[in-house]
Amino acid sequence: MTQVGGVAVHVDERGALDASPTVLLLHGASFTADVWDESGIADRLAESGLHVVAVDLPGYGRTPRSSLGGADFLAALIDVVAPGGAVVVSPSMSGGMALALLAAGDGGRLAGFVPVAPVGIAGFSLPHGAEPPETMIVWGSEDDLIPVEQASVLAAALPGSRIEVIDGAGHAAYLADPERFADLLIDFVGTR
Repeated sequence: MTQVGGVAVHVDERGALDASPTVLLLHGASFTADVWDESGIADRLAESGLHVVAVDLPGYGRTPRSSLGGADFLAALIDVVAPGGAVVVSPSMSGGMALALLAAGDGGRLAGFVPVAPVGIAGFSLPHGAEPPETMIVWGSEDDLIPVEQASVLAAALPGSRIEVIDGAGHAAYLADPERFADLLIDFVGTR
């Protein structure tokens, strides 16, 4: 457990503790940090030499609710677990937290951004003059919750981002092909 904004947050940390940047794995509303362990993705990233931190977000799994809003919680979390900056992997619900952080002009904490079919795209924009973090947008080709066409909408709001579509995958694209997802992340972090 790690204290973040007065809340004991469940943290699963592995890999090279001195590696930078940290890969911070968030989760969607149907999951907890365990999804990264059960899928083998966290281990695969750690075995490649990365520092990996997966967390249960407030109100999920082993982390109680927090009085902090999503963007404020994420900023405080990064300051605690990855003070040197984090590549934030944020599927679905947690993507909305990360987009809110960027919209608030606080993107400097992100060494990279990997939204996976995130919520919160409608109305999202960066503050005037803000530079987006390096971004890899990941989507499942068969996402029936948030259509893959939204990837282009998000890419337009985050100039310079790249889009990776996992064929045959649904909303939780990383579960359809964990190996490919891990390979994409390892490659992306290696270019930081």
